[in-house]
Amino acid sequence: MQEMTMVINQDIGHLPPTPALEKVIISAEQLVEARLKLAMQLQQSLDPLHLLASFYRGLQTLIAVDGIKLELYNGHPDNTWLQGRHCLHSCSYRLNTGNELIGEIIFFRSKRFADAELDLLETFLCLLVFPLNNAVQYQKAVRMTLIDPLTGLGNRLALDHSLSRDLRLAQRYETPLSILMIDIDHFKSINDRFGHRCGDEVLTAVAHCLQQASRSSDACYRFGGEEFTVLLPATNVEGALIIAERIRLMIAGLRIVRKEGVVAPTISIGIASGDNSDGDNENELLDRADKALYLAKEGGRNRIQVADAASMNR
Repeated sequence: MQEMTMVINQDIGHLPPTPALEKVIISAEQLVEARLKLAMQLQQSLDPLHLLASFYRGLQTLIAVDGIKLELYNGHPDNTWLQGRHCLHSCSYRLNTGNELIGEIIFFRSKRFADAELDLLETFLCLLVFPLNNAVQYQKAVRMTLIDPLTGLGNRLALDHSLSRDLRLAQRYETPLSILMIDIDHFKSINDRFGHRCGDEVLTAVAHCLQQASRSSDACYRFGGEEFTVLLPATNVEGALIIAERIRLMIAGLRIVRKEGVVAPTISIGIASGDNSDGDNENELLDRADKALYLAKEGGRNRIQVADAASMNR
């Protein structure tokens, strides 16, 4: 059963005379028809923002509302949405399915809400709770399919989606795009000597360093096993070298103390950059970065190699 806790914020000092607050009159037949229509609209999407927009439009046929703000409590990356605008008067509801607190929704209006209008709001808000919760849970499940559970980075599927999109954008706007392919050196020996739990600790520490050393516009992924990838939009080879060296140095400074000894991981990095040609594609870019990584490891590890530019390695 859904639960709602209401808070009303209405400026008494700016109220018109009480007679102006007329009751909203709607027949039982109109109420049933409106509920059915809105319920059907709320079954057509699993996107919380689309649901809010549909709900907002549906309300406008019955109650004049100037804005709706929704704040989700479940850690959704885009957890606050606004349809319409903020106004002087507002009423807010905490939305609860009975098992989980979904969030809070706030209705805004330039004039005070009448009691009959609040009754109607609550009636129609009941129709939103479960479709909204379903949408939130679905979006959460979709996000989880794109996240590596150990490191919290994007997984290979997320990389494929992002690389395809970023490469198209780079070609459309003629901007550079670089990619770092990263491998933890001698990772098997770490697992063999210190155990797989320590290996997992090294993986999470490396993932943290990647996020710390990268820019907010960059995106980090676990490619698989002990391999990682960093996408660098609007970044040429020279810029990619700077970021790669920052990552290499940060990880070279890691020290993980175990009773068997101290783990001091290092990484090798291959760099490839897109040339903005229509023939360039994500598979070719990944292949070139992977070949550069192989050369970096062949060259002694704990180093950086640029694809197709042996003179630019270090």
